[in-house]
Amino acid sequence: MVKKLSLKIPTKLVHKPIVYELITQYKVKPNILEARLEGESTGKIILELEGTEDNMRKSIAYLRELSIEVSELK
Repeated sequence: MVKKLSLKIPTKLVHKPIVYELITQYKVKPNILEARLEGESTGKIILELEGTEDNMRKSIAYLRELSIEVSELK
């Protein structure tokens, strides 16, 4: 399963290794299509996430628990 997602990263999480955590904790494969992370401001990442349905659900829930705004793109 592959989903294209837009992530809006809060300022407090800009320096956190979020993509690494998705790979190691949830066994999903991210393909970063676009990223804007500038200094101490909020960031935005557009990525494709590939994995099992269960791992995708858990990884998106994890992102939302971190207060990351997740939107699915077509």
